[in-house]
Parts: sequence; structure tokens; C-alpha cells
Amino acid sequence: MIGHVLTALLAVAPLAGSASSFIDAHDLGGNGVADVPHAAAHASRRSIRPRRAQELAHQTRLGAPITISTEPRHSFTENIGTGFKAGSFSGWPEVLGLAATWDSALVCKFAEAVRQEYRAARFRCAPQPTLDLATEPQWVRLSDTWEEDANVAAKIIVPYIEDFHGDGFGPHSLATLPKQFPGGDPVENGEGSHFSYGKTATYPGNNFGYHLVPFEAAIAAGARAMMYYFSRPIGTKYEEVGFGFNKGTVTDLLRKFGGKHVTDMLVDLIWNGPVTEEHIDTSVGRLLREKFLLRLFDNPFVDPGAAERSGGNEYFVQLRREAQRRSRTLLTNNNAVPLRRAPWGSEFYIEGFNKTCMEARNVTVVDKPEEADFALLKVEAPSLPRSGAFEKSFASGSFEFDKEEKGAAGQDLRRRLRDLRQLRRRFPRRGLRPGQARM
Repeated sequence: MIGHVLTALLAVAPLAGSASSFIDAHDLGGNGVADVPHAAAHASRRSIRPRRAQELAHQTRLGAPITISTEPRHSFTENIGTGFKAGSFSGWPEVLGLAATWDSALVCKFAEAVRQEYRAARFRCAPQPTLDLATEPQWVRLSDTWEEDANVAAKIIVPYIEDFHGDGFGPHSLATLPKQFPGGDPVENGEGSHFSYGKTATYPGNNFGYHLVPFEAAIAAGARAMMYYFSRPIGTKYEEVGFGFNKGTVTDLLRKFGGKHVTDMLVDLIWNGPVTEEHIDTSVGRLLREKFLLRLFDNPFVDPGAAERSGGNEYFVQLRREAQRRSRTLLTNNNAVPLRRAPWGSEFYIEGFNKTCMEARNVTVVDKPEEADFALLKVEAPSLPRSGAFEKSFASGSFEFDKEEKGAAGQDLRRRLRDLRQLRRRFPRRGLRPGQARM
């Protein structure tokens, strides 16, 4: 992302203006290389901005290449700052859906697809897997998690990380950057820690150590770095400051495992004043070692042909379709589905479903309730209203309907059902009995 780009390019020339003016001047895009797959319909166009960034890096005194990373971009949903739509990459379920298949072999195939498609576009680092545990059901990023059970999550992510790296970490690998250490899920009221009201991490039952289990497994599997979450721990032995600036979690807890960490600011700069040249040399050495292992100095540029071949890989397309089917999980039913009484050719009135997708599967969709045999309605869970554009992309707060909302929603559903039944009596179709239309 753009932070990686700017870090490597500052030596090109002093920034005459803001960072945004530098980005605009070199046409790196408002979100850096992160939006490359959306730059054009053709997969080979993914190579444009990564190549431009590497060309700029090549002009620096030492010509050190950039290690370009991207947020996850293999699902059908998009949320600013946390993930992007697949675009010309193969589209898979969110990792929560992959975990629901209970198939580690399928998860490994997903990792292989990500590794090949990212490498073709010269993304060589992925800030994943997300190792937060789904212990707080209100957390705004629950779909990014694998599991609520720490041991199950640890078992899943070990082969996942190993497949990202391939047969030993080297030129064919995709570096992993697990997050968000030491576990971002237990935030008070399930809020997001991008915002001030989500700054507090709580640990009911003193279960701080429970959240570390998947991180320990990731480190043992060879994770290359670690990303911190923004929250602060409350009620633990650690100081009540943000994890990324917390000596107890950065130095005492994580550093004992070795490797490097990613923070928004250098901890030593915060606590001890100006960073020494020796400290910088040590950090740069770690980063350069990673670049040499990935062979970025040998070949940092994107091969447009490889990028084109990776787009729409039929094998990966078939795998992701299988994953989509197997990830579906029925929570409650009450004998509503399957619609065993629906005769062939039944027509459906829908709300909240994708009409194009349903019609592609030979489902006849009509625009008016009175024309339908069945009605399928999807009711969106409530969330707290937010004012900021970034905040609005996170559904937060209680997902339970309060009494007033329950009453209003219930009345609305009952009204719609009553109307549909009345329409059924007025417009009987295919010999169905009045009132047979279902929701």
C-alpha cells in the first residue's frame, strides 16, 4: 500500500509538498497500488501502478525495490481499509466461510490461489491472515476472523501460512503479515479501534492469553512479521496504552519471538527520543533480508503476460465455486426451506437478494408481489448510525432489535405477509391454494 511506496521512494527527491501531491505527481493513485485490479477490466492492467512504483524506486541511490502489499482482495465484498472486491482475481468466501467448511485442504488451495495471483501482479506481501478470535459477536470485523475457538483457528492457519510461503520461504513465496496482535476482537461493545470509541480492549475472565494461541501458531509456522491492533488493554498486567506503542507487548511479549513488527510509529521514537542510526541500520537490515529472500532485487517488475494468465484461472474459478457452495451454513430453519412444495417454474418476489444472480440460476423473479408464488425477504440487522464516510462502512453497536424496532419490523413483516396472502387470493396461480405463498 502507499505507505510502503513512500517509505521506499523518499530518497528519490525531497517532498516539495504533501504526500498526496507526491502520489498525484507520480500517478500512484489515491490508495496506492491497492486499487490496481480495478484500474481496468483486463487483468494485465494490474501491472501498471506496481511497475511505475518500482521504476521510481529504481531511481533511488541504491535502487532498493519496494515490497508491495495489499489488503485482502479475493471476496465479493468491499470495505474501505479492510479489503477489496476480487475484481479479476478469483472470488472466494470470506475466511469465516472457508473455516465453516472444516476442510483444511480447501483452505490450502485458497492460499495457493492467492499466492499465485498476487505474485503475478507483484504483490509480494499480504497483511493476513487475520488471527483475531470471534469471541465478541458484535465486533465490526467479525467476517475477517476464522473461528472463536483458539485451538481450531491455530490448526487452520498453520497450513494456510505454509502454503503462502510455498516450499521454503524464497522467490516463489508470498510474505505473510498476520494481524492484529495480540487479538483485536475483544473490543468494548464490539466497536472498531480505528475510531476513538473503540480504543478499549477488555478481557472478561482474564483470557488475554487465550487470544495469543493463534499468533503463537503463526510464528511457529514461519510468519514473517506482525501487525498490531490499535486498541489498548484494560485490566491486564500491561500498560494501558495502544498495543503498537506498548513496550510490554512490543518488546517483552512479541520481540522474544524474533523477527520484525509493523507499527504506525517507531516505539523507540515515542519513548526514548530520536532514533539512533544504529537502530535504523538494524531495522533496514531486517527489511533488506526479506527483499533478498524474495529475490526482489533480481526481478521487481510485473510481467504483464503473467498477470494476464492469472486472471480468471479456470482451476481457481472452479475451486472458489466449490468453496462458495460448501461455506453456506444453515443456522435456523423452522421447516421454511427447502421449498419442497415449490413446483417447477414457480415465480419469486424478492427483497434484499441479487436478481441477476438468481436469474442466472434459472430462478424466475418478478417485480410485483401479486405476480409471485413465493416471496423471499432479507431483513438487515440494525446497527448504530455513524456520520463519517469511513465510519459508515463498519456496522457496529448492538445488532439486536430493541422493543420499538422489533415492533416496527414485526408489524412491517406481518403487513407484507398479509398483503401477499390477500394478493394470492385475488390472483391464484397454478392451482395453489390461497395463503400458500410463503416468506
